[in-house]
Formats: sequence, structure tokens, C-alpha cells
Amino acid sequence: MTRRLCWLLSAVTLGLTACGETTSPGDPDGGNPGAQQEPQGAARIPAYLKASPYSRLVLEVDATEGFAPRATAESAVLDTLRAAVDKPGGVSVARDQMALARKGSTHEWTFQELQQLATSTFTLAPGAGAVRMHVMFLDGQYEGGNVLGLAWANTHLVVFKETIERQCRSGLGATLGDQVCEAAEKGVWVHELGHLLGLVNNGLPMAAPHQDATHGQHDSNDRCVMFWAFDTSTSLDKLARQILGGETVSLQFDDACKADLAAGRAAP
Repeated sequence: MTRRLCWLLSAVTLGLTACGETTSPGDPDGGNPGAQQEPQGAARIPAYLKASPYSRLVLEVDATEGFAPRATAESAVLDTLRAAVDKPGGVSVARDQMALARKGSTHEWTFQELQQLATSTFTLAPGAGAVRMHVMFLDGQYEGGNVLGLAWANTHLVVFKETIERQCRSGLGATLGDQVCEAAEKGVWVHELGHLLGLVNNGLPMAAPHQDATHGQHDSNDRCVMFWAFDTSTSLDKLARQILGGETVSLQFDDACKADLAAGRAAP
């Protein structure tokens, strides 16, 4: 998220002190008995990265009716995660059978609403040897309408898919349609997962300095998916320009982020 949004969430939650940090109150994982055995907050980072004590990583995906993630984006995100973590039992997606009720295109989510929804829907039993991440794809928009994704407590993330779909088909993206929308969906999803994994300097120590001090827990390299713009609609025109120019669109962690993840996997 942007620096402004980080400050906003800190004020709203009285505990979420920066993008993706872990001190928001009321974050226990719903009423799921299995979730009580999972670590909370920043303690989840090594649980995600290491082969032990959790040999599997499960993404619990909850989506508003009509706004489920693209299969291509889901597949690409899983490939990215498999390269980032050490999970001999695999990385997979699990989802409820029931879609989330629509809030409507004009609905503006508050952080308190998102926290309540996260708590009430993060309910699937993880199964033996598994640690979970929670992914929500939603309609409507976040307050202000410029935010494409949000992550907090090293546990939950939101992709505001309706906002992406609306904005990726305007401006430069109007002539490219699905190309920009698909790239944006994947990029936002990977970006927010990076925050859950502790990037950048968000619970996972940096192997070498690469944090953008102006924009909080983000990478200073604008070619990295952890660059701050992937939280906001600013990234859409950039993606459109790259596609129009025939450039390779980078939606991956850069070498500095990969070094952080490798050090996290190897840490005692």
C-alpha cells in the first residue's frame, strides 16, 4: 500500500501500524479449531517459508459471486509461491463452495468491514501439516477507490477485483482489455502475498538494503512486483505501456526479494 494508506489503516485499526504488519487486534482465525494451532502475526513468516513444522501451504480463497480469480492468475501465483517457499507437501488452493454475497459496485469497504469478513470466512480446516494464507477477491472498492489490494497481519489479503476490472479497461488499457486486466490481477495478488511473506522489511529481514523508505514495506526497484505502485491503480498505466511497447511485463520478485526469501528459508 501507499504511505498514505498505511497511515490511514494505522488510525482506523489502532494497532495495524504499517502495511502488512501484524499487530491488528481481533485477528485470531475465526472459529476454526485447527487455526488455533497455527502461529499468529509475524510468527507465520517462517511457518510459510520453511519445510518444518508445516510441510504444506494452503491458500484459502473466498470470492464474491462473479469475481473469482482467473484460472491463469491462480496458476501463475501458485508457481511463484512454490519457488518462494520450501513446502515438500506442496502449495495448493482450497475454497468454500459458497460464494460471498455481493456488496455492489458502489460499496466502499472500510478496514473494519474487511477484518470482520476475514474473521468470519477464514474457516476451512487446514489439515495435518498445513499452514494457511487467506485470500479474498471482492467487489466494490476500498475507501477512495484507488487501492487494488491490501494485506495485513501476515494472514489475510484482499484483491479488489471489481476495481481492477473497472480501471484496467480505461486509459491506456482501454485498447488492450484482458491483457492488462490479467496482468494486473496476477501482479496485485503476488504483491500482497509478498507482504504476507514479510516483504519488504515487513517481518522478514533484508539480506541487503532495498526498501523504498518513502513507500513503507516496498521495493525500491520499479521492476519488482513489490514496487509500491502494485497496491494502487498507478500500476495499470505502467502495465499498459509495457504491453503496448512490447516489453516483458515483470510480475515477479526481484533478486533482492529472492535473497530475503532464501535467507528466511535457511534461517535457524
